[in-house]
Amino acid sequence: MHTPHHGGTGSVGRKINHTDENSPRLTRTMPNRNSLSLADWRNRFAAVREAVRLGQAHALKQARQLHRQMPASLPVEERLALHETLSRAAWGQQAYATMQHHARLLAAEASESNLLTHRITALQLLAQAAYDQGKRSQALRHWLASLEDADNQENLGALCEACLGIGSLLQQDNRDDAASQILQFAFTLAQDAGLRRLQFRSGLLLAAHCSVRQDAAGLARQLDALAGLPQNEIDTAWRVDLDNFHARLHILQREPAAAEPLCLQASRTAHQCRYKWGELQARLQLADIARLRKDTGNAIIIQREALAFAATSNALKRLPLSHLRQLADMQESCGQFAEALASLESWHELHCAAQAERQRQAQRISAHDARLLQLHQQIATLKLERRALLRELQQLKAPAASEVSA
Repeated sequence: MHTPHHGGTGSVGRKINHTDENSPRLTRTMPNRNSLSLADWRNRFAAVREAVRLGQAHALKQARQLHRQMPASLPVEERLALHETLSRAAWGQQAYATMQHHARLLAAEASESNLLTHRITALQLLAQAAYDQGKRSQALRHWLASLEDADNQENLGALCEACLGIGSLLQQDNRDDAASQILQFAFTLAQDAGLRRLQFRSGLLLAAHCSVRQDAAGLARQLDALAGLPQNEIDTAWRVDLDNFHARLHILQREPAAAEPLCLQASRTAHQCRYKWGELQARLQLADIARLRKDTGNAIIIQREALAFAATSNALKRLPLSHLRQLADMQESCGQFAEALASLESWHELHCAAQAERQRQAQRISAHDARLLQLHQQIATLKLERRALLRELQQLKAPAASEVSA
């Protein structure tokens, strides 16, 4: 199972629907005569933000309409919140030009107003847009800038977000140990700061890390840790990821009967909330289940349909090439030689493209950037230790203070 597509401050499982469209130039839309009253606009904006959080397909259209109807008296904080919402809504539709357009507006206006928390959010969105489009050097620059700003402001939530983004980049560079270390650091940081949603996201990424390495024991430990966290506030897409990881654990333990209902549930829920990456993972795992049952013919059908679904969802390039090679091997074992040859040719074409991309981006994380990351992590660790020591100091002082007052 491949790493789930995890978003910035929004959600881990991101809803992907259709491709981008041309966005306007980087200009600021002024309120027009069709603007709403401030109270009416705020009511509608609250509904749009919820639609974006739920990944609803109409959210981007509604957010754009609110942008056109923005009241002249709208405070700067709410204008920034609108740019963030538009950027996130565009992200859910893979409208990356629009996503980046509003993220840049958010960054510019936040810097002008000295509202640096919003600037961090803009950097996170720009990093995610770059990452999704395969521009990993650009993504790293944005994540490191976000990390530095978060560190300077002692914003532990943003620091955790940056660690999660950089952890994903390290995984793409096949630096498994470094990725595991920074993801575990993010989990500990979120736990110490009481950031439950970020702790849950960190845990999901660690589960994905174990799943990719086929580490059943590590995956079981991570799922146990996630089970101990509150489940009532997690996004629907995260529930899909969780079901898929539980299914993966059963597959690794060669328990297809236990895995199948979890995959079917994940597939249904992902389809309902338009979380195509989660639906794709569930489909691929159903093919794994058929293979475990030695039902190769059915496994071929399921895997071929899953790969076709990945192609229409613009997710094929994010899948490990082993899925295509696996399909070719199954087709060959069933005597489907022409089909096996076609699958192998597709695998070879994608393999060569992937090799060329790796060579083109061979130095995605330079020694300088790696050292910067290491120093930021050490500083954050020291801050965590200081927080723990201050808590202990306060606990020791409390009995003494009560005795004096008595």
